[in-house]
Amino acid sequence: MGAWSFPWEGFWHNYQGQKSYDSKEYPRAEKHFSKGLKAAPKNPKLQYNQGNGFYRSEQYDKAIQAYQNSAQAKQLDDQKKAQSLYNLGNSFYRQGQKSQNNQEDWKKAVEAYQEALKINPQDKEAQDNLGFVQKQIEQQAQKNQSGKQQKNQNKQDKQPSQETPKSEQKKDQSQANNSNDEKTEPPENHFTDQALQSRLQEIQANENKHRQQTFRRTPPSKQRNPIDDLLRKDDSIKDW
Repeated sequence: MGAWSFPWEGFWHNYQGQKSYDSKEYPRAEKHFSKGLKAAPKNPKLQYNQGNGFYRSEQYDKAIQAYQNSAQAKQLDDQKKAQSLYNLGNSFYRQGQKSQNNQEDWKKAVEAYQEALKINPQDKEAQDNLGFVQKQIEQQAQKNQSGKQQKNQNKQDKQPSQETPKSEQKKDQSQANNSNDEKTEPPENHFTDQALQSRLQEIQANENKHRQQTFRRTPPSKQRNPIDDLLRKDDSIKDW
């Protein structure tokens, strides 16, 4: 049997937590919300507010758990469930930024936004963040593919050529017969036609890449990031 608590204890800790939250005392707010949940473990508002506190403190893994609990609450209305799912998507995105395997977290963010839009298709912020994260996933996949191709190319460039240089093939046979006791060393820094062609292609590719970067119209620092720009109060999560 759990510890007994006053019926109003959950309400009181939620009120105190919100006061600390509004004052940006997030660790203190988290403590109040946690104490409130001990008194009212299934209160979706306390779960939601606890998620907000964790999110502001950049504890995204704990925020994810809190928002999931809130979104799954049976007594939650559709609007608040959509807001929980929206914040859940933001938390997955932020966690992905901090992790090396960001693709998995970003895919979960996309799923959360999609679930939120099933409930509220008119949510412009969820629409924008969904599109933004999907684009991030696509760009990351292209970057990973490009890195693999470059790695394979580097391996090929390091492999010695198996072809016999033409200059060796056309040696005077009589000269070879007259110098059987002498060893013929290949000329230093000798390139085959294939190696030279590969090197020229690599130089051309680097020049094209540099040209694209030089003439990029929009600097990366000025590109719009919806998750950062679409703020309510001082962050991108939604408050009840």
